Amino acid sequence: MNLNEGLNRRSFLKGAALMGGAAAFAGMAGCAPQTSASQELSSTSDSAWDKEVDVVIAGAGGGGLAAAVEASAAGKEVVVCEVMSSATMSNSALCAGMIQGACTKLQKEAGIDDSVEEFDKYLTAVAEGFENPELRRLYAEKSGETIDWLAEQGAALSTERLSTQGTMVDYYTDVTPAVARMHQNADGIGAGFTEPLRKKAEEQGAEFMFDTQVTRLLTNADGEVEGVIVADGGKEQRIKARLGVILNTGGFSRNADMVRSFMSPAMPGMFSDRPIMGSYGSPWQQGDGIMMACALGAKLVNPWCAYNVAPGLERKVEDNSAGYISMPGIFVSTDGQRHVLENGRPTENVVGDVWKQPNGYVWNIWDQGLADATADFGGPIMYCSDGFEEELSGGYVVKADTVEELAAALDLDADTLKKTIDGFNEGAASGVDALGRQNAMPLMQPPFFAGRVIAVSPDTAGGVDVNTNTQVLNVFGEVIPRLYAVGNMVGGFKGKVNAGCGQALGWTYTSGRIAGQHVVTLEPLA
Repeated sequence: MNLNEGLNRRSFLKGAALMGGAAAFAGMAGCAPQTSASQELSSTSDSAWDKEVDVVIAGAGGGGLAAAVEASAAGKEVVVCEVMSSATMSNSALCAGMIQGACTKLQKEAGIDDSVEEFDKYLTAVAEGFENPELRRLYAEKSGETIDWLAEQGAALSTERLSTQGTMVDYYTDVTPAVARMHQNADGIGAGFTEPLRKKAEEQGAEFMFDTQVTRLLTNADGEVEGVIVADGGKEQRIKARLGVILNTGGFSRNADMVRSFMSPAMPGMFSDRPIMGSYGSPWQQGDGIMMACALGAKLVNPWCAYNVAPGLERKVEDNSAGYISMPGIFVSTDGQRHVLENGRPTENVVGDVWKQPNGYVWNIWDQGLADATADFGGPIMYCSDGFEEELSGGYVVKADTVEELAAALDLDADTLKKTIDGFNEGAASGVDALGRQNAMPLMQPPFFAGRVIAVSPDTAGGVDVNTNTQVLNVFGEVIPRLYAVGNMVGGFKGKVNAGCGQALGWTYTSGRIAGQHVVTLEPLA
């Protein structure tokens, strides 16, 4: 079964055994394995193996690569199955290459006084009680060691790129000092971390199977995960894992059915017929690993949780894709007026204010001048097509030569919208905006554009429950034998609010290392 092609709402609801109403979002939910859909995601092994190794890793993102390095360093036979054609296409590889951690060698070289306790205070404050305290503390304790390890593997880190940039520390100085914990590699992208790890894993004997999707977990009569079924160009293979299987398949941000089912009931509803949150992350964030773990009875933690939630542009409902608003124009409600300050504060607050508007949305309106001024860094809306051609043809972006024509297309009162834009332009010119906006550009150069604003995130951060060894736990809190989960498919590593850029990467590499170190301690299956 190809999950990316075969999943529909009905089959997902069967496989995940979703609880109805508020109970599904009380903090933890379980997925029962006794369904026909579950049997498509897991089964007992009853035939010969096509391949046998010590460790199977599903996904070549940062966590999977870290696990591969650690397991292969212990002399174990490792195979990494990746659905994409290379390790450079994961969220870990495509991100900004920023990672948070405390008590690193670079901090000490720079004379920065830090501690695990202070980092943990910060993570605790940001989480607001919605995290798994054991995982939060684990990340705080291991983050510095992980960053030092990444540098040892070849990541280009230095004291010159230590900062508080991208973190939320300035908002929590009443809890703990704003310490420079952000470490950015010289490449400026996540591949500066992932590529050294891929090369190291290969040097140590790890095998990479690209264009290969893990579609099913296989268990033995004792309930131990002993292998997987993979799909490679339409051909299925059965791979035995003598020690264990590590899942690093990411979240479900690009699976519209899962987003709608898990996240919409927990948030003020913007639309009843579409997900409340879109994603600009990898299209392969389909929730495959989460569903496979659920088929074995895995517990879900905070399935509504995402990270770096920000206002974005709705693109395609069918694949849940969205654009990231890097430089907003103005946010106009259905009455044609501005009620939401577009920037200058935590993005979650902006999104919350958007949801409070009539019908739960606003229009982002920009002009050709703003598009030209921001062209060098991807335009006012990133992750969209050139000239918004796809969005215009799909009806997700409206284009008009005059404000009056734009108002008609958006079903807004033309006089009100013109007054709103004129008032904004006056404020931009004088430096005194009615809502307090700073450094605004006037909207005066036609054509004018508009798109509906929704919440966006690169990926979700709710998923399966794990212990401090990253072993997957079932609904009774018991270990599912020989099954591990790392990275964004784990629930509880973050809480309600995101700790800023680099939290997800920090957890991804930390959890991957832990899984790779622990799986090699198990006794092999016969």
